[in-house]
Amino acid sequence: MDLGEHQLLSYPMLKSPLIDLPPTSIEIFLEWLRAHEVTFDTRLDLRQDLFSSGGHAGWSVWAKEDIQTEEILCRIPKMTCMLSHRTSSLTSSSRPQFPSRSSPAFVLSVHVLYELSLGPKSDWAGYLQSLPRQSPPLAFFWEMFAGDDGERGWTLSQKSELGWIVRREERPIEVHAHDTEWGRNRMAALQEFYSLYAEPVLRTAQCRYLTFDSFLFAYSMVSSRAFHVDSYHHVALVPVADLFNHSPNHSVHFQADDFVCDQCGSLVPCSHDILSPETGLPHRLAHFKNIQKTELLQVLEGIDEGDIVVNQFIPKGEQIFNTYGDLSSIQLACNYGFLPEEAMTLPTDLIHFSPLVLCSSSSSSSILVASHPWIVPTLPSVPAADRHYINPDAQLSVDLFHSIAINVLGSEQAGWDVLSAGLEGDQGERFKNGVVRLIQSKIDTLEASDMLCGILDDETKGPIEKMAASLVLGERAILEACKSQWLGEDDEQESSTSLEENDADSDDDGQSSDALSINYHG
Repeated sequence: MDLGEHQLLSYPMLKSPLIDLPPTSIEIFLEWLRAHEVTFDTRLDLRQDLFSSGGHAGWSVWAKEDIQTEEILCRIPKMTCMLSHRTSSLTSSSRPQFPSRSSPAFVLSVHVLYELSLGPKSDWAGYLQSLPRQSPPLAFFWEMFAGDDGERGWTLSQKSELGWIVRREERPIEVHAHDTEWGRNRMAALQEFYSLYAEPVLRTAQCRYLTFDSFLFAYSMVSSRAFHVDSYHHVALVPVADLFNHSPNHSVHFQADDFVCDQCGSLVPCSHDILSPETGLPHRLAHFKNIQKTELLQVLEGIDEGDIVVNQFIPKGEQIFNTYGDLSSIQLACNYGFLPEEAMTLPTDLIHFSPLVLCSSSSSSSILVASHPWIVPTLPSVPAADRHYINPDAQLSVDLFHSIAINVLGSEQAGWDVLSAGLEGDQGERFKNGVVRLIQSKIDTLEASDMLCGILDDETKGPIEKMAASLVLGERAILEACKSQWLGEDDEQESSTSLEENDADSDDDGQSSDALSINYHG
């Protein structure tokens, strides 16, 4: 996925295997598409995006003519054009083995690096030469590979939600952690995966690039460009599809049939399938049960491919955008290395706190609490230490609610009683004030808004530092809005006065009766 005008910089953070290659060529790329039977609409105009420094950022896609809704602009065959762990030269030559639960993105990075090492001998050479010569500035790389600018950006953001995501409290590494849990010790997991699995495989295959830097470069390409294709290929680099820049208001989308056999990739019934006794079809094709089998097989017997489909009218001369998903600014910074320009993109969808008391709430009380409008349900798959957060709607996670109830009111049950009473009365005020104190304690750890705005306005500041300042400023805005909601729109000043009175009203041991045993993270 190309970063285009969204990317803030072209930064030589890593030693790129492509850095010494000739400039990218649109002509070579288009010839490669023709040779690999990719259907490419001639109304698409590919343009190279240049930074002020003259470095190549990537390409963008524009409309030469008006394009109507539901048209298919590109058809990309899966087996001959998409670069996945199933189709790479490394698989055909040595069939490398990785732990079954390895991150698909980590595994694909090994295959991409091997193809890069083949140079012009790679079947994907005409496509790979179109990749940017330098890695995008993924937030995970800032501290280690982005120089002074990266260090300043990391220092600015390490107590923010971005810092939480990158560091995850320095927990034990899980090499097999899936990238769906974006950010969980990812840099450390990459280091361990490279040492234990990637480097031995690449060395055996006589790969020319046997450095962690080269592996990280390949990973940065996968992180910022790959698509989930289906249960056979998992994630893959998809030529053409990865050229469209991101916008929430996108005009095209990528689609591919994902109901293939996970053993051989076949769309039509194959020897690996277990047939349904009712329909005579494989279970993976059960959603076609109302279609005659002969008619279905005729539909499926074509070339299995991915399509770029138009979902809204595109006028002549407009840039054509895809969407990378409903992602927050922090997710885009971590996985793609840019910040969106659109105001509709949330800075972050959650802000975490690190509790000193981890609650093991009963499932019944959790269900009752989670039904309240001030509470957001917690997914059971989320690790216990990640379950204490607030969202932009000022809703508390179930576990954060329980922690505040224990620390402010003395028990989970007292918290539930207060919630059932609509947060009214003295106990309700104590609870609300406890929430406000916690939010304010988090705000106090972040840099002041004036300083952050000053960084954004200062032309001498580096692009990563500005990216970090923008993220922290957005997080402050969310926290301030959450605090206002818990204070109440009409009685914020009265509640603030109550907070001061509660501060003065201490127990005999000198501790406030509303003191929290919960820390902001950082």
